[in-house]
Amino acid sequence: MGTPPYRRTTRTTMFEPEIAKQDQNTDLPFTGERHMTEQLDQELALGQIEHMVRYAFVAPFALGKKVLDIASGSGYGSQYLALQGATEVVAVEIDSEAIKYAQKHHSHPAVRFVQSDAHAVPQLENAAFDVIVSFETIEHLLRPRDFLLELRRLLKPGGQLFLSCPNDYRDSPWISEFHLHKFKFQQFRDLVINVFGETVFLGQHNVLASCLLKPVQSKSCFSQFDSYRSPLPESGLGIQYIDRLSPIEGSEGYLAVVGVEPELIENHISVSQDAYEVVVKSQHYSSTENSRLRSDIQATGHRLLNLQEQFQVEKDTWKTHLQTARTELEDFQAGLRKTQAALEQTQAVLEQTQANLKQVQTELRQTRATVDSMKSSKFWKLRRRWFQLKQALGFADSDG
Repeated sequence: MGTPPYRRTTRTTMFEPEIAKQDQNTDLPFTGERHMTEQLDQELALGQIEHMVRYAFVAPFALGKKVLDIASGSGYGSQYLALQGATEVVAVEIDSEAIKYAQKHHSHPAVRFVQSDAHAVPQLENAAFDVIVSFETIEHLLRPRDFLLELRRLLKPGGQLFLSCPNDYRDSPWISEFHLHKFKFQQFRDLVINVFGETVFLGQHNVLASCLLKPVQSKSCFSQFDSYRSPLPESGLGIQYIDRLSPIEGSEGYLAVVGVEPELIENHISVSQDAYEVVVKSQHYSSTENSRLRSDIQATGHRLLNLQEQFQVEKDTWKTHLQTARTELEDFQAGLRKTQAALEQTQAVLEQTQANLKQVQTELRQTRATVDSMKSSKFWKLRRRWFQLKQALGFADSDG
């Protein structure tokens, strides 16, 4: 499914270094939605087998047929179906940059690219295709039912449809932010059956396998997809041992097949030793990362212990300083209380002295008033004249 080149997932996985490496080497931004085989090398071989197993499953049904690959993305699947013998493949993609990329990296004489919204492709005629393929598209669309109705319009009577959808309800770090819808299996099943009627459903499971195989003869490869034409010896896998496999409700995704008899549908396996090596590498990477994280945690623990000890020393020091300050404060407060008491006592003495002074001043005024009254009396005036007469007559002043 093509996605706008300016949008990008923010998921973090154990393959992040490889994804970053891929980003540096491509002319189409990597969003985690498109599969770009020529950029992957071995680092994303798990993505290779996950995507290619669907196209490898469809390949026998596309032989000699006119095929529609709608939401073709980077174009690798359209090219693959042409290489497997489809007479014509029309690849519909909404993103012009993705089409340019596909024409550059996955061109083929039998592949024709059409730019269009998947909800409606007016450039294409009714009942024009023997086989229609649409992988990991429906969850991106605003109107899933309209999309299915458009596929029904384009499919020939008796034609075959192969439609996949991821299970975004599973516990996985690869849930994309670009998905507008999440489908439980029952929801996906009911939606498809409502439009197309009888449908066969398969679950896609990513597993780790160990195989006992006859030697595979080496030969020259004429295309990057050549290994998918005959990936295993003709004898196949023989008797299989399955340790555990979840029901379709717990699978990584669902594949709806319309127009194919159930007995013609077989289990399909995509095998990759590169993918196993990636798992081993990622396990080693995880082990190394875990060791590094444990070492970092241990070092952090030591640092925290040292910081705790330093904090305790500083705490004790500040506790001592605080106790000293408290003692000094208490002494100061005691001295202040003594000074305040002395001040209050002095204030009381001062107030008493002021009261005594006022009393003396009052008594002095009263005495002066008495004296002034006496001096102004007739007796005092006669007495003065008497003393003046005595002095004039020369009598001694016995009264002083």
